[in-house]
Amino acid sequence: AEFEELVERSRIEVARRYFESRLAEALMNKTNSSDLVAYHDGEFVVLCPELERERVERLLKEVATRLGLEPLIGVAEFPDDELTLAGLIDRARARRQAEEFSDENDSFCDAGEAALANSDEVVQTAADG
Repeated sequence: AEFEELVERSRIEVARRYFESRLAEALMNKTNSSDLVAYHDGEFVVLCPELERERVERLLKEVATRLGLEPLIGVAEFPDDELTLAGLIDRARARRQAEEFSDENDSFCDAGEAALANSDEVVQTAADG
């Protein structure tokens, strides 16, 4: 029983790392040289300072569609939502959490310039689907 549990945990970890790398590659391929894609503690942060709201939303939809995934995404806009990077990330996280618990929201994400995608959710969605 312990061996099977170890094998299952290993399989899940390999799948998680695979989907995180695919998501990172897709984000890097869809962003501009002026954009920043970072990964920390199970989250991707994408900063797109030169893109308009509609383009950010389209970019995130394209990445998700390409991978066949629906990651949880929260977006915050500078300077309307927040003035600091930490504030933008906090606002995007709050919106992502609201998206997670909202049954009424049919949109893929709010538009803006800082987006978070929780890779653990991406892996869980991909592994289940």
